[in-house]
Amino acid sequence: GIGRLQQREDTTMAFVHYTVKKIVHGLGAIKEAANEVKNLKGSKAFIVTDPGLAKIGVQKPLEEALTAGGIEWKLYAEAQLEPSMDSIQHCTDEAKAFGADVIIGFGGGSALDTTKAASVLLSNEGPIDKYFGINLVPNPSLPCILIPTTSGTGSEMTNISVLADTKNGGKKGVVSEYMYADTVILDAELTFGLPPRVTAMTGVDAFVHAMESFCGIAATPITDALSANFNRSFLLALPPIVLVALAIRGIPPLPTLVIAILVGVVCAFVIQDGMTVKGMF
Repeated sequence: GIGRLQQREDTTMAFVHYTVKKIVHGLGAIKEAANEVKNLKGSKAFIVTDPGLAKIGVQKPLEEALTAGGIEWKLYAEAQLEPSMDSIQHCTDEAKAFGADVIIGFGGGSALDTTKAASVLLSNEGPIDKYFGINLVPNPSLPCILIPTTSGTGSEMTNISVLADTKNGGKKGVVSEYMYADTVILDAELTFGLPPRVTAMTGVDAFVHAMESFCGIAATPITDALSANFNRSFLLALPPIVLVALAIRGIPPLPTLVIAILVGVVCAFVIQDGMTVKGMF
């Protein structure tokens, strides 16, 4: 707290704010996928997702949009839940064999992390562990579009890919300014098929990210504004979203409603406490 107070006393303190280049947002935004590929001068899109999503066909609207827009595409549904050096190399090899000029990540954090790491190897010599660390990637990545299907990880907005180090053990990160997506497509319709529990848990995950950002000593006026707005929206939005997810499946709402109300109350106190502490500092 004191460290942040000392930082914030100088309102002229310089900071740098990096983020993705472009966000396409709104219900049905997935229909813009072909146009976004063309905007990146692409004609062959390599779609990366995980087997679970592919099995239930969540990526079908993306495939249909690309086909309607005249974009040749290939589906790679082998992204691992715990991406590793080997799985990234396999994904990269498949994309090269296809001749991809744009890579599209579709799904949760694992698929998006796989996509970002593969985009690095599609324009930089491997293996990927050469780039474990910060800003070690020498050349811009292959043009990349990220499309999340949950609200939890936020991987579509970050410049890091966390991978299992199969040589030395543990997990390592590749961090580079070249790993920010060229385009992020946020279409809430893609989340309608999620189970209520996943909807609730990923929503809370997103809330935690916002609170971490708000309370961090490296926060900036830009991140503060985004975090505070999110926290207000979250409290109003998550309980009814969970109830809608239940209604779609015909599940009695009472047990989850109780949980949703509990989550809402807890978050209200956390938000209030965070605002109070921030005001004191």
